[in-house]
This record gives sequence, C-alpha cells and structure tokens, in this order.
Amino acid sequence: MRASGLRPGAHADGRLSVAAVGLSILASIAVDEPYVPMRTIAHVLLGLSFCSSFLPLLTLAMPEVPPEDAGIGSAVVNLSLQLSAAVAVAILITTASYRTTTLAATGTPLGDAMIHGDRFAYGLGVAAVVAGVAITVTFLRQRAPGAELAVSTPTIE
Repeated sequence: MRASGLRPGAHADGRLSVAAVGLSILASIAVDEPYVPMRTIAHVLLGLSFCSSFLPLLTLAMPEVPPEDAGIGSAVVNLSLQLSAAVAVAILITTASYRTTTLAATGTPLGDAMIHGDRFAYGLGVAAVVAGVAITVTFLRQRAPGAELAVSTPTIE
C-alpha cells in the first residue's frame, strides 16, 4: 500500500477551520437576524466542512493498518468519528443548558439567558475546533512524499 505522501492534516485542518468560521458566525449573529443569508451561510459552512473532513481523517488513520485488517480498521475509525461527534454535541448542549440555568437563576430574563447560553456553547465549539486543528497540525508526524509502508502480501500456493 502506498502512502499518500500528503502532509498529515493537509486537508482536514483547512476544512475544520471552515467549521470554526461557521460556529463563529452563529456565536456572534444578532438575535433578530433573518435566516437568510447569515444563518444559512453558517449552517452550509458547518455541513460542508464536517462532511468533507471525514474522508481525509479516515485517510490519515488508515495507512498504518495492514491490508488484512483494513475492514476492521475502517470500522473503528468511522465509529470513533461518529461517537466523538455525538459526545461533542452532548457536551455543548449540557454547557448551553448549564449556562442558561445559571444566568436565569441570577435574574436574567429567560430569553436572554437562552441566547447567552447558546452563544457560550458556540464559543466553546469554536475553541474545540481550533484546538483540534492545532493538534492536527502540530502533532501528526509528517510523512515523506513517496514513502511506502511495508505490506505483507499473502502467497497462494
């Protein structure tokens, strides 16, 4: 199996950076902003960036997996991506709910508390995506272009 020769994170970090832009738009958008164009743009950016980053992340994980284990390796990587996304959403919802409850308990009107709670969660999401991009760029080792992985080929007798 030939290594792709791509710098690890070459595609994923740029695509995830687009997600940070989408989350930033949602965190800073006015309450009475109509759905079109800004909210639509933010959601399209989020959808495109997360969707298009799954394959590069899978590609980064698979070169070290032997061909005979490619099926299970792919399944583990896909499960990890989906499960981490579900956990991240749960954390953001819990954070937004906690912030909303805290603000409402201090006398902030419920509508304003909900808005500030959601914005806090969006800001936390931006920080998480930026941290993920930084980790991808910093810690994934760089593979030399044209490097090949040792692969055992089954012999048929």
